[in-house]
Amino acid sequence: MDKVTLRRLSGSDRQGVEGIRPRPDQEHLVASVEASLAEVESNDALTPFVVFDGSQLGLPEPDQRPVGFAVTEEVASVGFILRLLIDADHQGMGDGCAAMTELVRRLRLSADVELVATSHRAENLSMARLCADMGFEAWDTPFTPAPGEVYLCLRP
Repeated sequence: MDKVTLRRLSGSDRQGVEGIRPRPDQEHLVASVEASLAEVESNDALTPFVVFDGSQLGLPEPDQRPVGFAVTEEVASVGFILRLLIDADHQGMGDGCAAMTELVRRLRLSADVELVATSHRAENLSMARLCADMGFEAWDTPFTPAPGEVYLCLRP
């Protein structure tokens, strides 16, 4: 069975997603779910996903709380993973790696995506390890990076 399954955010998922929280020591490293949802609502180019345990695959209505939340964007031939947040209670069990793998897979399926990329705060060592393990490399972006942000890409 798959470790996680992703579903596009629907109205019925919103309450469960709003309960997703990072560990207290990570709060300064990631955008909150509330801020991410507000961004999604104001930008049609963003696609929000709810991350569920793999046991929820195929169920019309999940019977468990989500384990995470993610947001992607496709722009200028780049599939960008903007957000990936795994709930504190589900960290360290492989859910982040499984969710990132599935996000990359889905972005690569898009005919409009030539490059998959992501970013994280420089001090977010957990995300840095995850990205390195998946083969992400430093990306010399065509734009000026935000201060303190590390941009990475997966070469085709």
